[in-house]
Amino acid sequence: MKLKLSCADFTFPLLPHDDVLDLIAKLGVEGVDIGLFEGGLHIQPSGVIKDIAGSARDLSRRVEDRGLVIADIFPILNASYDKLAINDPLARVRRKAEDWFKRILEYTVRTGAGHMTILPGVPWEKREAYSDSLNRCAEELAWRVEMGRSMGVTVSIEAHLESIVPTPKQAMALLRKTPGLTLTLDYGHFVYQGFKNSEIHPLIPHATHFHARSGAKNILQGLLSENTIDYPQILRRMKQSNYPGYVGLEYVWEDWEDCNRVDNLSETIQLRDLLLKVKLSTRRSSQSPHTHCNTPSHTITVHCATSHWRASRPRTARSAGASASVSFQTLATPRRSSSSMAMRRCSSGTARWMWKPAGSRCSIACGGTGHKASPRLR
Repeated sequence: MKLKLSCADFTFPLLPHDDVLDLIAKLGVEGVDIGLFEGGLHIQPSGVIKDIAGSARDLSRRVEDRGLVIADIFPILNASYDKLAINDPLARVRRKAEDWFKRILEYTVRTGAGHMTILPGVPWEKREAYSDSLNRCAEELAWRVEMGRSMGVTVSIEAHLESIVPTPKQAMALLRKTPGLTLTLDYGHFVYQGFKNSEIHPLIPHATHFHARSGAKNILQGLLSENTIDYPQILRRMKQSNYPGYVGLEYVWEDWEDCNRVDNLSETIQLRDLLLKVKLSTRRSSQSPHTHCNTPSHTITVHCATSHWRASRPRTARSAGASASVSFQTLATPRRSSSSMAMRRCSSGTARWMWKPAGSRCSIACGGTGHKASPRLR
């Protein structure tokens, strides 16, 4: 996976939009996330639909002139999530939401963007059972996902606070109900509620876009020094699952949940640098770190170019020059069969290490104890 970074234009709402695009380009990221927020200070849905083709051409030109690409288009039609929600129990409201979606999808296609994030709907607990709200949500999302796919656009949802799927478990349930549905994944909404990173990780294979900012329990958006979201681990898991999308730096500036108490520019730069420093290569080094076998029952880990071995030394201490058989088990299947040997002279004699992959197990003979060895392949 090649890390692709984008930055949200709504991170800097007080600047004119052209200045925002200039700033994002200077951050050195590849893409920009476009927020279409009704009542916002930049591009609004009501303005776009008056001239869909013209509005799309204008945005595309301004983005391309700065060497950027549109990573995602994110429409929010009303500041109140229950207004024009896609799963409103009233059919006439759903028809209006459907019309809005089709128009903004056309706008998305005309801009050349390949990804669109929408809100998933809300629970109508005072009017019906949660399961009814969820089922209607799945029905409404299913045709939206298919329509987007037919037009070359991936349509995803953001599972967020106050939505119908505010928890990882509920988000997964909706994904299972809706074939083809993907996530714009934002750990912050879950970590804020006290969920652990490990409880959110299973959602990564279902993500096609990602929102990144610092957060912690009871802090939806905070300083990097307060952050408890394990971004290095997240990026490595993304690589393992062949994550296809952008990682969007998405700080916001609004009163809701005190999301206006940090310096968005400084925090964006710091988080960008943190993400760029994460090493995503899975290639094993041909030289392991020092391995110790001078204490009984010591766990030895050896890294080599073809595999990753772990062994536990027998509890009975051996004298220098004696040999000890140690059972090794592979933690990763070797890419090819090989046999290797490394030798190093130490204070108690010659430490001799030999290993030969054989299925899922191998053996090693170690002569000498009390030594520190740095096995090297040759």
